Amino acid sequence: MEPKVGNVECWFDVLKKYGINVAGYRLARDAADAVRCARELGYPVVVKALSPDVLHKTEYGAVKLNIHTDDDVKLACKAIEQNMERFGKRLTGYLIQKQISKGVELIVGGKRDPQFGQLIIFGLGGIFVEVYKDISVRVCPITRSDAKEMINEIKAHPILSGARGSKPVNERKLTDLLLKTCNLLMDTDPAEVDLNPVIADENGYTVVDVRVITSDGRVTGSGPEQPGRRTYRHANGSRAKSFFRKMKHLFAPRSVAVIGASRHPGKIGNVIVKNLIDNSYPGKIYPVNPNATEILGLRCYPTVLDVPGRVDSAVIAVPARLVPNILEQCGRKGVRAVTVISGGFREVGNADLERRITETADRYGMIMLGPNVMGVFDAYSHLDTIFLPHYKVQRPKTGHVSVITQSGAVGGCLLDLMAYERIGISKFASYGNAAQTDESDLLEYLAADNDTKTIVMYMEGTKNGKRFMETLSRVCRRKPVIVLKAGNTEKGSKAALSHTGTLAGSAMAYRAV
Repeated sequence: MEPKVGNVECWFDVLKKYGINVAGYRLARDAADAVRCARELGYPVVVKALSPDVLHKTEYGAVKLNIHTDDDVKLACKAIEQNMERFGKRLTGYLIQKQISKGVELIVGGKRDPQFGQLIIFGLGGIFVEVYKDISVRVCPITRSDAKEMINEIKAHPILSGARGSKPVNERKLTDLLLKTCNLLMDTDPAEVDLNPVIADENGYTVVDVRVITSDGRVTGSGPEQPGRRTYRHANGSRAKSFFRKMKHLFAPRSVAVIGASRHPGKIGNVIVKNLIDNSYPGKIYPVNPNATEILGLRCYPTVLDVPGRVDSAVIAVPARLVPNILEQCGRKGVRAVTVISGGFREVGNADLERRITETADRYGMIMLGPNVMGVFDAYSHLDTIFLPHYKVQRPKTGHVSVITQSGAVGGCLLDLMAYERIGISKFASYGNAAQTDESDLLEYLAADNDTKTIVMYMEGTKNGKRFMETLSRVCRRKPVIVLKAGNTEKGSKAALSHTGTLAGSAMAYRAV
């Protein structure tokens, strides 16, 4: 359903219920009614059009200021009626407001982000807000400290503090306004809200205009739902031990099966086996290929079920259509973790196939990285399942920086750069489509990893923004995290979408995080 303009009288009432101060107003049906309303409020007043077709009234000549007499009201209504007719917009009545002429014009607003939920916005307001773009943003809910930071960090803050002898605005009451607006946003969950202008002075503030866009034209009573975590992904209490034990099989398994291993040099399945051997991986390596008996001097098995010993981890490099059956075999074998190198899933529109493999991994309690990933590298366990040979992507020396990346290509560049600059690495993981194991899982694991002192991550988007923000907040108390975020422009967002099938979040939301 197309977004609708919120009912102005309804939303002014909503603001008042949340304790937000609004300018005195009356609703008028026609010019004669407008005169009566203006007398009740007391001059001077402002006359505005009521219309379901108009968001920005100034652009249509639908606002008249400095109305001091009954005749002025009649003339203002007549002019607004003519302007609305000229632009082909419906006129359903008039909003008569007490004019507030003293103070600084500000904007307080909200926007629902698809990944992080409600964002709250504060900045310099008025008709030029889009020109100045002097705003600060946070993800709801906010604290009083957050609200104060938002007020202090806009470039126009010296104006609020009292520039050129003017009196400073009442920042305590502005802080209260931000907290109340945050509560409103979380309770009603609109698509957009603009309180603009909010006129502030030394005594407080007054909301003069409100613009609301909802998804269905109604005030809803619940916030955006976030996907729940699987039980093994909770990093607390007894569940934490299970989570970290399973995650460890991704980075330090005692045995690895390479499913899709190849006899042909240069093939992905051959490169992975060779990298494990060349990197002196100490565990057992089991190549799996029904058409070979030996690969690079190692005995090859028809299926993972035919491997005689225990298999901690499996690397899958077969066509996408074969992955569901392979995962089923891994589950029956008791494999703890799987890395799905294979592409051809959600990133090319095949979401159903990706859903199937995720359900299989969940059913067997396996950690699944991918699909559509570059692989995993651990300098301490000597695991190397990256599908590119060393002469194409160098491996850095042993160190204490860990890298997680949504893009294998960018991850390869980071590895090359670290090797060239002699920066030591602890762990590297490409998580691709993040069908099951995502950036938050990897962050939680690396936060507890003694070999990791600093975390670098490249991301294009997240499917569970609230959880990512909460996880990042916890991890950053223990270790620094450097985030390289793609999708800050329209072209960048489209590139991110085509690459991993994840809708890149708005740059505004990620800056707030």
